[in-house]
Parts: sequence; C-alpha cells; structure tokens
Amino acid sequence: MLHASPGLANYQWYRWNTPISGANTQNYSAKNRGRYKCIGVNASLCSDTSNIILVSVPCISVGPNHERIDEFFESKREVIHVFPNPTSGVFFIDAPPGLLQVLNSFGQLVDKFTIGESGKTLDLSLLPDGIYFLKLNTEFSSLTTKIVLNHLR
Repeated sequence: MLHASPGLANYQWYRWNTPISGANTQNYSAKNRGRYKCIGVNASLCSDTSNIILVSVPCISVGPNHERIDEFFESKREVIHVFPNPTSGVFFIDAPPGLLQVLNSFGQLVDKFTIGESGKTLDLSLLPDGIYFLKLNTEFSSLTTKIVLNHLR
C-alpha cells in the first residue's frame, strides 16, 4: 500500500512515469513491480511530486495481470559503470541495454550508440578534451553520468 501526504485536493499515481488510470486518491495498492510516484495538487493549484517508490513483488503468480521480478535485472538497470574515468578516449561502459547519447558540456549531442546486454567499448578519442555527459535511455528509465576526456593520460 502506497501513501501520499494527506490534505491535498487531487492525487495522481504513476508507474514508470505513466499515469495509472483511476489511481487518484491518497492511497494506492501496488500489485506489480515498478517505480511509482504520486503528484499531488493543493487547493491553490500548487503541485508536489513524491520520491520514487521502488516496489518489488517477488512472490506472486505469473499470469496475465502479474509480473515476475528479476532482482538482478532490477538492480542492474539502476546504474551505469564507466571505466577508466578519466579516459584518453577509449572506455568500457557497463549498463543496461538502451540508447546512449554523448553530450558535451553545453548539452549538445555529439554522438550516440546502442548499448546491448553485455555493455560496450566506446571510442571518443576524436573528441576534444573536456567533460561529457552520457545519457542512457532504457526501456524503463533515463540515467546520466559524467565522463572526463583527457588525451594526456
């Protein structure tokens, strides 16, 4: 059972950043694993968003309205490991599968890659030294980390 702060005029619960139809009360009974949050609005139309609530339901039947939790996958998709960092340009990224965007310090897209199940070795040695951001969009989330490119390493 998930609980939002009392006293708000309106509530909307979300799972994986998608509104849950009919879930608009202070309490919500989560029946499937996922990342849940609630956005509440007060009488003055000011809104507030709850923290992300990670729900795992490992002991349920597998059927049309249920999901089986994979604890390893659940924890793996929450992090990006980049090494070495700082790098001279060639590095390995261990992350969940998804689309990886490389952004410069101005937020401009400079490259993009597809990351598979086993990670990937990337070569950014043609880019100038500096700080870059790696933004990974997966099926369930968007993760960002920083990498420092230094050719003099």
